[in-house]
Amino acid sequence: MNALIIGCGYLGRALAARLLAAGYSVHGTVREGTGVERLRTLGVSPLVLQVGDPHSYGPLRTTLYAHGPWHVYYCVPPGTGPDPPADIARLAAVLAEHGPRRAVLASSIAVYGDRGGDSVDAATPAVPTNGRGQCLKHIEDAWLPLGGGARIVRLAGLYGPGRIIGMTTLLHGQCVAGDPEDLLNLIHVDDAAALLQAVAEGGGAATIELGADGLPLRRRDYFEHLAARLGLPCQFGRAEGTVGLVPHHRRSRACRIDPTCARTGWQPRHRDALRALDHLLALRQ
Repeated sequence: MNALIIGCGYLGRALAARLLAAGYSVHGTVREGTGVERLRTLGVSPLVLQVGDPHSYGPLRTTLYAHGPWHVYYCVPPGTGPDPPADIARLAAVLAEHGPRRAVLASSIAVYGDRGGDSVDAATPAVPTNGRGQCLKHIEDAWLPLGGGARIVRLAGLYGPGRIIGMTTLLHGQCVAGDPEDLLNLIHVDDAAALLQAVAEGGGAATIELGADGLPLRRRDYFEHLAARLGLPCQFGRAEGTVGLVPHHRRSRACRIDPTCARTGWQPRHRDALRALDHLLALRQ
């Protein structure tokens, strides 16, 4: 099988490593030529592609025609262009010409909006309540016309080697924004990559799946644990425009992954984010 990863950044490279180990021929895109050599070093055939620029689609079209069938993965964060959903729709139309077996888009749990601490799963309706969530939902809607092979995986906060959430904030002595009692939903990058692969390869995945470790943490517990391991103080600040802390659980949600696990056979290996955090910090020493 051939795999195409659009956006070989942090998540895309972790996914590429898994697919290469499984025997796939992997093509991956980067925005600039400076990232080409890094992909070659990994064993990935590189393509330069800017999703918002259709003039850059030539190498992509050539590759799609020359190889196949495809599993396509889209791992690009929401763009900063004037109309990211339109960019995705244009790209999806190009991909649809070649009938990929699976086309999996990595989205975010931000589309669920504020849930007051209630649980969500893959079947929970998306009701985004901020600009980022609304943009992501429009991107999802633009992806689904790819047809029966189109899948969406809504991921919790990504962390892993080289990416420890909140560490820069603490190292710079800054206050942690948000309600310390809010829930954080996290997923290790290796688990996220494994879920994307499982959704593409398995026949039981729903059109939309949810990826998290399944054990939400209070923001306070996460940041105080991280600060203690770094030997730094931890202070919580105010949300912009408010007096005092934001209301309890204003942005909270608890991700429930049991339905996704049952359909796909996937299970996160890193269920305890604090233990995984300790391991990542030990690797830095």
